[in-house]
Amino acid sequence: MILDDDTTVLGVGDCLQNKGTDSKPDIKKVDCTDSKASHKVLKKVDGSTLYTLACNSVEGTTAALTWEERSDKFTLCLGDAKK
Repeated sequence: MILDDDTTVLGVGDCLQNKGTDSKPDIKKVDCTDSKASHKVLKKVDGSTLYTLACNSVEGTTAALTWEERSDKFTLCLGDAKK
């Protein structure tokens, strides 16, 4: 896990920039007005790592990010930050 990764501090309505790749994300929390903002958190599902189930019913979802460390896990349903 990357120590400066902001994944665990993101909540619904927050925007982010992925400075890494899809397979090795490096997430930075940014203002939604920031031109670097690529996604906005639409929903956070605690205890879930099955993004297909967690985000299926969330309108506007374009991506999902799953985080897991020991017994702590959640999925973020992400949409376009510009909408």
